[in-house]
Amino acid sequence: MKNKNYSIEFWRILFTYLVILLHFEGMITSERRYFICCYLGVEFFFILSGFFLMRHCMNDSEKSATCASAKYIALRFKQLYPAFLFSCALALCRLVVYHKSLGTILGIIKTHVWDLSLLWMLIPNNEYFTLFSWYISAMILASYFIYWLLKTKRDFFIGFVAPLSIVLIYSYFARFKRGIDFHITTYTPFVTDGILRAFAGLSFGCIAFSVQQKLQLVRQTRASKIGFTFCELIVLCLLYKILIGRHHGNSDFVAIPLFAALIVLEFSRLTFFSDLLNRKVFGFLGKATLGAYLNQGVCFVILAKLNVMRLSFFKANCAALILCTAVGFLSHYAVQVFWFLFYKGKAIFQSRRIGNTRPTA
Repeated sequence: MKNKNYSIEFWRILFTYLVILLHFEGMITSERRYFICCYLGVEFFFILSGFFLMRHCMNDSEKSATCASAKYIALRFKQLYPAFLFSCALALCRLVVYHKSLGTILGIIKTHVWDLSLLWMLIPNNEYFTLFSWYISAMILASYFIYWLLKTKRDFFIGFVAPLSIVLIYSYFARFKRGIDFHITTYTPFVTDGILRAFAGLSFGCIAFSVQQKLQLVRQTRASKIGFTFCELIVLCLLYKILIGRHHGNSDFVAIPLFAALIVLEFSRLTFFSDLLNRKVFGFLGKATLGAYLNQGVCFVILAKLNVMRLSFFKANCAALILCTAVGFLSHYAVQVFWFLFYKGKAIFQSRRIGNTRPTA
């Protein structure tokens, strides 16, 4: 844990909060909006996930590509599924409050039971039980194919498949001149817009990891650190200009490589920013990001019940972030308790089984 990079957690927290504010802003105002382009934070999550995917693959000694891919997806399920189930439980509580009829509740659950597989991006339906988990569903599906390609033909994927996929997918979205955050169609049976975004973003993350490995060889001097810090400052200024934009557009496709560059610089630790932000407090706050993102819809319902929308714009947004963070921590520690009880029960069961099978004198 000594070499853990906490600076990347700062950016994960920031972009999670910007996505939450974007969704919350749509509820409290229809006038001038400040966070309309902050949906791009999701692309940062995809690229970062691809970076970690590539790093895991480089350290994976499994020879069989199919087994390695299945094990990686199983690991991701283990990391993400309990938090997803927690968000489903909160969504179910909301249904119970809103619908007093048991028949209505059971009907809704039956309609969305496929959501529990986390593979519901494969079906032609945009009415999801937990809407914001679409990101996890798309990432899980795209990760399997990318991991398999990395295990079979890593150099071919990094040198040809990944760049070609990025160009083709983003060019396809750019034709619509509406940015990347829109639904191409509601009835696509297999490859949906979400999976395309996930595949391109994860591929970009894999390339970013390869670039970062090359930068590790750069000799760190004060002059190089100043130069890389200046580059990161330019990246941040350009990202700021794009994120405060008032309209969706093809500037999205400029922000995506900037996100990749930011991730590379933070993990390379070649800038003064990475040193400044490498604080344990961000590692602690980062624990709440997944839960805050998944449960923001339930938090918005609670805020609406409390009439928070009547507050000033600044106070309402602060209340939204505080509540989402609190629920995020609740989700994180609920998952921790779940795994503690699971392994504790497993150890007790195994000890009893060994005791029952032990031969008597």
